Formats: sequence, C-alpha cells, structure tokens
Amino acid sequence: MMAGLGLRRLASPVTANVLAAVAVLTVAAVIWLEVLIHEGNLGQDIGNLIIFMSFGAVGVVVARAQPRNPVGWLLLAGALALALSSAGGEYAVLVYRLRHESLPLGPVAVLVDLLWAPGIVTFGLIVLLFPDGRLTCGWRRVMWAYLAVARRWCSPRPCRCSLASKRAPDRRGQRRRPARHRQSLG
Repeated sequence: MMAGLGLRRLASPVTANVLAAVAVLTVAAVIWLEVLIHEGNLGQDIGNLIIFMSFGAVGVVVARAQPRNPVGWLLLAGALALALSSAGGEYAVLVYRLRHESLPLGPVAVLVDLLWAPGIVTFGLIVLLFPDGRLTCGWRRVMWAYLAVARRWCSPRPCRCSLASKRAPDRRGQRRRPARHRQSLG
C-alpha cells in the first residue's frame, strides 16, 4: 500500500516538468557533442531529436493533465531513453573513437547508449495502452507476450550462434569445407 502511495506522489506535474527539463538538457548535450565530433550526421541527429522531443512534449502534456494515465509517462520515458541513448553514443564516440580518453565516464556512456532498446519497447506499450492507459482482458495476454519478447530482446546476453561453424570463402571465392570434413575426405 505504501508503494502505491509513493508512486502516486511521484506521478505529479512537478515530476513531469523535471523529466522534461532533463530531456531538453539531454537534447542540447547531443547537439553540442555532435558539433564537437564533426562527423556530418548533425542533420540526421537533429531530425531524430525533433521526433524524440515531439513524443516527449506530448508525454509531458498528458502526464501533467492526467498523472494516473501511464501513456503520458511512457511517452516521456521513451523519448528520454532515446535522447539519453543518443547522448551516450555521441559521448562514447568522443571518448573512444576520437581518443579523448581523459574524459570521464566513457564506460557509462557505452551503457547509456544501450537505452535505445527499452526506449523502443515503451512505444509498443503505448500502442497497447492507448488511449486511457487500461488494457481489456484480451489484450493482457498480448501485453505479457510482448513484455516477454521485449525482455529477451533487451537482455544483455550474447548470441549463442557459432560463427566458427560458418563456412568461409577461400581465395577463389568458393566455400571451404570445415577442417573435420577435409580430413575425412582425404
């Protein structure tokens, strides 16, 4: 019962404003980092950031007007996660590719860059919960299946496929047989 009261207190217009401010500062940081990097992707990044901020602005409006509606909070969280992911990716490029190793938090930037996956997952939840933030009985199963797939998709486990078992082309462009087959044909 205390957790529900705490969440209600957190879901307030003030919280929406704070998250919106963090999102705006993150977008400003992404633009600043892109200018520092000089990779020529500024137009694409600004286009993405406009989309993120559009979702975030709608999320702030809904979260302020209807704090109990999860659609607004999910819009805001998804936009913030994608903006943070962009900032983390740009910062990681600055630290690792452009060799500015003296800058702090390089490993944190790499981890923050991975927020794109949960950011995308939130938009699927928005579709399921639109417009009033509630699910009907039939859609509950779809949501749980979606969350199970999303959890697997976002998990940091490595792929179990073996690249060593794939046949590599030889110098003539033909596929070689793996070593165990060459010996048996021998």
